[in-house]
Amino acid sequence: MNTLPALPPLRRRLGNTFFSLALLSYGAVLGGSLYQLIAEVPNWATPDVPRALIAYQNFFRVSHAGYFFQTLMPLALLSLGAATALLWPQAGPLRRGLLLLAGILLNELFTVAYFMPRNVVLFLTPLDDTPDVTINTFAREWQLANYLRLALSGLVMLSFLKAHRLLDAPPQPAPDAAPLPELRPTLTY
Repeated sequence: MNTLPALPPLRRRLGNTFFSLALLSYGAVLGGSLYQLIAEVPNWATPDVPRALIAYQNFFRVSHAGYFFQTLMPLALLSLGAATALLWPQAGPLRRGLLLLAGILLNELFTVAYFMPRNVVLFLTPLDDTPDVTINTFAREWQLANYLRLALSGLVMLSFLKAHRLLDAPPQPAPDAAPLPELRPTLTY
């Protein structure tokens, strides 16, 4: 049986609160990514990608999806980092917390290194001077790589849910704690 050292109640509550905030933030990011895949991408991944992307850019003049993701991903990372620090003595969930941090960071590094250059070309700059071949190639690469990013995000979410279930387990006494005395009365005949 896995036993977790007992934490002070306030520290445990704060750690669980930060972990829940990270879970909700990351869940919203995953939901936003799925929304993009289902509702937005089909609108610009047409046979005439350059013209469709111009219409897409015109629709998102004031705000774009980047603002959503750029707000929630740092919130998820910071909340998970705070939760991991607060729940440090809990070995099992802590290891999952570190794996989750690594998964989120890997996802973010992939996004910054691979997607951001394509996002700038496809969504943020005027497409007038960009050759259609470049636009079509970037759009196809963006779509294919987005499936990989969604798969990674899904794995991170599954780990989040498993770690959350472990955190919800009641605290167990430390393995070196003295056994509790028997509370049943001794019957004599």
